[in-house]
Amino acid sequence: MSSDDECIAHLRLRKKIRLQYPGACSLEFQSLMQILIETLFNWDMKNQRPKGPGIFGTVVAFAPVDEEQGRNTLQHHMQIWVKDVDQKLRRELFDEDMIKRK
Repeated sequence: MSSDDECIAHLRLRKKIRLQYPGACSLEFQSLMQILIETLFNWDMKNQRPKGPGIFGTVVAFAPVDEEQGRNTLQHHMQIWVKDVDQKLRRELFDEDMIKRK
């Protein structure tokens, strides 16, 4: 079997499992989101407060929303409140020069 055929077969198997066990997929998705929040935001999930600055600065609050897309996959949106936004990072994120933004 070629590499492309293996990839397609694996994709079909994952789709079948995802449709068969949506609860397990949701739990795995939530675990992944928790790891990202703890790591990228430097957030203490147990005490619900920042442990210090993360990639955006010190996150003081966030509001996550999960939704299921039409193709039965989960999607995550989040609004984040940050204390003392790093002005250099802010300028780079909104710079007109695409290279600086990247």
